[in-house]
Amino acid sequence: MRKLRTLVLIISSMLMLNLQIYAQNLGIGTSSFNPDSSALVEMRGNKGLLIPRMTTAERNAISNPAQSLMIYNLSTKCLEIFEDNVWNTIWCSCSGFSITASATPSSVCTGSNTTLSASGASTYSWSHSLGSGSSKTVTPTATTTYTVTGTSSGCTATATVSVTVNPLPTVLASASPSTINSGQSSVLTASGASTYSWNTGGNTASITVSPTSTTTYTVTGTSTLGCT
Repeated sequence: MRKLRTLVLIISSMLMLNLQIYAQNLGIGTSSFNPDSSALVEMRGNKGLLIPRMTTAERNAISNPAQSLMIYNLSTKCLEIFEDNVWNTIWCSCSGFSITASATPSSVCTGSNTTLSASGASTYSWSHSLGSGSSKTVTPTATTTYTVTGTSSGCTATATVSVTVNPLPTVLASASPSTINSGQSSVLTASGASTYSWNTGGNTASITVSPTSTTTYTVTGTSTLGCT
């Protein structure tokens, strides 16, 4: 008798399945209802629709995905649909997530340091092998663009910051004449910079000196970019 009841249940299920397959539309729910005539399948109830969930690698392993195939990407936390031979994002839980990066100062002279800072995430990873952390001190030898990747709650975003490196001026100095007798004067002249500062206290490109003995003078030149 038990076997008979089991057989009846199997046959009944098969009959219901056939009716659903061959009907014009299908209604799925916790109670009976007439599905909307415009829908091939309509579902009603107090539970949601759970579409396939997979990583980007698993998604890419799908052979010949059909147009309009939909998945939830666990790697990007995005709903995606396959259209025009490309996986397109429909919605992402990380939508709007962004980070910012800055350099203080953003322009330095050769040999000087600057501090890179990032904000907007929980953890950070920098390019140029700088490692992790929200702040990094660097001494670039040339103008450089740094990239930082920030992560929070599974969401990632990147930002870039550029540091301009200005060259040091090449300062030349001369004395005319370079040899004098006691009581005579010599004109010291500097070139290669925008402004000058002599160890005598002078601040012009040329100064006149009257040393009482053999003397070495030092001049510091500063470029228009502030490099000395």
